[in-house]
Amino acid sequence: MVHDSLISVLIPVFNGADYLGEAVKSALGQTLAPHEVIVVDDGSTDDTASVAAAFGSAIHYDRQPHTGVSAALNRAIRLAEGEIFAFLDADDVWMPDKLQKQAAVLHSQPEIDMVFGHSRHFLSPDVDADAARRLHVPDTPQPAFTKSAFLVRRSAFFRVGFFDTEVQLGDFIDWFARAAELGLRAHMLPDVVFRRRVHGRNMTILEHSSQGDFVRVLKAALDRRRSAKPPRANPESNA
Repeated sequence: MVHDSLISVLIPVFNGADYLGEAVKSALGQTLAPHEVIVVDDGSTDDTASVAAAFGSAIHYDRQPHTGVSAALNRAIRLAEGEIFAFLDADDVWMPDKLQKQAAVLHSQPEIDMVFGHSRHFLSPDVDADAARRLHVPDTPQPAFTKSAFLVRRSAFFRVGFFDTEVQLGDFIDWFARAAELGLRAHMLPDVVFRRRVHGRNMTILEHSSQGDFVRVLKAALDRRRSAKPPRANPESNA
């Protein structure tokens, strides 16, 4: 196994005991091993802490009061030592060569700030038959501008700033909009880099609870363009 001391893997989790173990295993099992895997527990009330503890010193586990995914992400970033950040949602699973393929792009193309890849959706085995009939699972790989498909240089990330803690479910959409406004350069790999788990909880959240966040993200982007002011960036030293 090749080791890359530059990469920090950052996993936020809230009540993710059912899926966290598989996500962590997919990070630890990379053909290009990361320098560290940081799991920030956003005040879970299930067995998330026990699942994390089973990995011992292989991961860095940290816990905070329940304040939302953006706050958990920002806490993980503050703990990270690497020069490259990789993000993984606790219910997703990386392909084994995800980091190796994406890091190769950053190493060979210094003008690229961040790398994405494709996702393949799968229906979680714990979904019952009735729920399965209501869920849409694409049967072909999809280009994914999402956290789990993402690898970014630390320096590029901080040009944009931390995740907005006022945005809970559109956290990455907001960050990526600010990155685009700053002109950060992204590369999309044709390869599948992660498997996105489809289950009742994440689809319900997306359909019913995120509309307000998405509207706020879009409004903020439009307001920035109208005012011709640069998007807000949080300096790393003031985080």
